[in-house]
This record gives sequence, structure tokens and C-alpha cells, in this order.
Amino acid sequence: MGLTTASQADFIFVLPGHYEDLGAAETVDLDVQGISVIGIGNGPDRPEFVYDATDAEIDIGASGIHVSNLLLQPSIAATVVGIDIETTVTDTFLEDIEGIPGEPLPRPALGLISRDCFIPTTPLVTPLKRPYP
Repeated sequence: MGLTTASQADFIFVLPGHYEDLGAAETVDLDVQGISVIGIGNGPDRPEFVYDATDAEIDIGASGIHVSNLLLQPSIAATVVGIDIETTVTDTFLEDIEGIPGEPLPRPALGLISRDCFIPTTPLVTPLKRPYP
């Protein structure tokens, strides 16, 4: 985050196969307004964040943040909060964030605390209709 500038539409690209362990009390703190964190890759080759402790989390602490195309996986039975969008934050956009199962029993839980957040449920791009046959 230290190389990004608020409100300049900076991008952080996370490369295919990147693996980030989040241990006890560790967070990824997205606290610069207007940045985009974009995972590159498809399927299992997307960047992966693994929650190794119940209090590990991704914090969104600034408005106008876009996070896309990441795999999130708990390696423990449950996390307290997977992604925490802080109280005063607005205009958060989460897209193609996939939570994948961790330990089989009990079923893992990955929480999302959402405030002013848009999570698309349908594709954002639709085919153009041609005006002619």
C-alpha cells in the first residue's frame, strides 16, 4: 500500500499462483482510497490468501476500493471475519472473490462484514444486441 496514492485510481496486480499466509492477528490492510486490487489468473491459478488463524482478516479501511479475482481459504475450522469493511467506508466493490473450503470438519466458515458494498450476482458484461438480424 505504501506505493499507492489516494484517489489516483492506482492498481495493484496480484500475480497467478501468489500465496499469502495470514497468521495470528495478521491483516491485509487496504487503506488507500480509490485503489484496485486485481488478481491475475484463472481457476486454481488465481492468487490465494490463506487464513491460518481465527483473527486473520482482510481489512478495507478506505472508500472506493475494488477487489477482484482472489481465492480465500481458511486452513482452520473458522475465521471471525474474512473481509472487514470498516464502518465509515463506502463504495466498496468485491468481484469474483471465491471462498474455498478449508478443514473438512467442522465445516469452515469465512465471514464477510459488509456495509456499503456492492457484490455482483450477475455478470457485469452482457452481449450487445445487434440492431439488425
